[in-house]
Parts: sequence; structure tokens; C-alpha cells
Amino acid sequence: MAVVTAVLPVPAAGEPDSEEPAADNPLTTKEGWRRFVDTEPSPPVLLDAAALASLDAAQRAGYDEARIDYHAGLPLVNTPVIRQVIGTSRLLIQLNRHQVSARRGVIISGASGTGKTTALSQLGRACELAARKRHPQDRHRLPVVYITVPPAATPRMVAIEFARFFGLPAPARANLTDVTNAVCATASHTKVDLVLVDEIHNISLATRAGAEVSDTLKYFAERLPATFVYAGLDVDEIGLFAGTRGRQIAGRFTLIAARPFDYGTTGQRDTWRGLTSTMESSLRLHQHKPGILTGLDEYLFGRTSGMIGSLSQLIRGAAILAIQDAPSRSPGTCSTWSQSTTPRNAPPAGGPAAGARPRPRRELPAKAADPGATRPARNRRLLPGPPGQPARPGPG
Repeated sequence: MAVVTAVLPVPAAGEPDSEEPAADNPLTTKEGWRRFVDTEPSPPVLLDAAALASLDAAQRAGYDEARIDYHAGLPLVNTPVIRQVIGTSRLLIQLNRHQVSARRGVIISGASGTGKTTALSQLGRACELAARKRHPQDRHRLPVVYITVPPAATPRMVAIEFARFFGLPAPARANLTDVTNAVCATASHTKVDLVLVDEIHNISLATRAGAEVSDTLKYFAERLPATFVYAGLDVDEIGLFAGTRGRQIAGRFTLIAARPFDYGTTGQRDTWRGLTSTMESSLRLHQHKPGILTGLDEYLFGRTSGMIGSLSQLIRGAAILAIQDAPSRSPGTCSTWSQSTTPRNAPPAGGPAAGARPRPRRELPAKAADPGATRPARNRRLLPGPPGQPARPGPG
């Protein structure tokens, strides 16, 4: 690694070591990425009624906190988009293995909440775990690189993102060539196979800076013997495939659309219901009856518009509320799913779907003191009566 750090200029006395000190280890650093790959959610064991009653206040708080933490990071569901992204990208990694140039890649495009970043990160995790199995003794191997494109990015900013992932110093006086050479040398030394670039919609080919960033990524793709996978918001609609550069990108990348789920055909409803059922089976709640959440699949589709991100947030949040809604700490006080996942005016399970026109309800007459009293005629407005007297029906 000494040969890599020697590529960048050494900061002069009094000069900051890097442009931005790392305050934490996000996913865009090798430490944060490794932590993400190593994290394997372990479902907490649900205690029976006797064991639950024997816990004191501190123990019960710790037990509930562990369940809240688990539901906050509920295991992800293997959606069709994730399966397509992983399958296509693994094939391209193998096809690109002996390519010296013009390597093929993947672009994941879709609206917000359709699972683009989830698919991107799950692809990287699956490829890294597979590489670890093939090379269990190579602890210095970094098969996957994950970066995001900053807003209003410049070529140097993108190069700095690569350097930050590897933990390379980036002095303010280091030029773009210095940073790029250091990144490429490190990537070659650590045997990078896959490069994940998120927020690609921050690149605009209509601007000079955006075109230069696109050229910089293309240069990295030529220098690194790796497969590049991009993800961004509606990439096919923002002009990334327009012009000479855009046509070249479109010719080298396979576009995978991340769309909301549909609920029209029987097969689409079965897919959505299966997705809901899978997420429901991972819950760890005492008063939850299996099948209740699946029975609300039509309402959940209307509530989330088929967005996997919205569904995940809704279910995780409702699970946490169900754990917290137990002031007396007795299992019987937990909210049911029909209460914690739906607003007060939502239909019950089996009722009309969200957005459906409600069926008009007939108002029953109030119990009158006079046996001969009847309710006012329908569609007749009520006129105010004399003081102390009930209103009377007006002309129909």
C-alpha cells in the first residue's frame, strides 16, 4: 500500500491532510461498507407469557429495545427488481473479466421509493460475500466499491469520492490526475470487480461540468477492470442518453427499470400479497396474529401506491408503534395491526380499498319518544322550528 500513498503529494507543513476529515464511516467508505456487508439481522426470540411477566422494568425495557432495533432494520425482501439486478450484473461481471475496454454495465432507473438503492446495495453485498467465499484467505481484497455522485459534482469531486472510499489522503493541492492515479492503483491492488455509483441523476449532460463528470466516470471504467452499475432517479428521462455521450452510455449499459408494483391482474395481486406475507413473517410481536397483515394487502397497496420503500417504512413503523403502545407492559395492551397500520378512517380488513368510492350509508331514524314519529323524508332539508321545538322538514 506504500506505493499507492506515494502517488499523492505529501501535505506541506501547516496544510490540512485532507479536504474533509471523516467524522464517521458511512456506506461510502470501506469501513462502513464492510460493516454493512457483515451485518446479518438476527431475529430476537419472543418470550412466552410467563417469561415476559418475570422481567423487571429494566429488563423489559432492554427486551423491547432489542425488538425495536430489529424492526427498524427489518430484513429486506428479495423483490423481482433485486433478482434481476443481481442476475444481470453477475453475468456481466463474468463477461467483462477478460475485456480490456468497452466493458458493459447496468443502470437502475426509477422513481423515488421503488428500491433502486436497495437493489444496488444488495447486489454489492451478494458479490462481496461470494468473493469472500472464493478467496477466504485474502483479507486485503476489496471486490466492491460504493460511491454516490454529489450534487453539482465536478470531476475532481467524483475522484475524491473514490479516494474517500479507499481511505486515501486527498490534499487540497493534489490535482485530478494525482487522485485518479492513486485510486486506480489502489483498486488494482485490492482487486476491485464491481463499482456501484448511486445518485447518477446528479449528472446533467446539458452542462459542461456534468459532461466532464460523465467523461471522468467513463475514464475510470476504462482504467479499472471492473463492472460499473449506476442507479438514479428516472435516468432515462433526464437526458443521460442524449447526444453523443448519451448514445455511448446507452450502448454500453443495460437499463433495468425499477417500477412500483401493480395490482391489476391475479398474478400481480398474488405477487403483492406474497411480498406482504414475507414481510409479515419476519415480525416479532406478541399480539400479532399471522395473516392479519396479508389480509390488508389491498389497503396496503392503495396506501403505498405499490412502492416497496413506502411499504417497508409503513410496516416497520407500525411494528415499532405496536411495541411502544404497551404502557402497562402487558401483552394484551399492544395495538393490533388494523389499528397501527391504518388511520382512524381507514377501512377494516376486507373493506373497500383505499381510494374506492364509499357506498352510501342509510341513516337510521333516532328512537323517538312519540311512537308515531317518523324520520324526515330523504333529500328534504330541515328548517329551524320555534325555540325549544325540533326542526321540521322543508318542502322537498
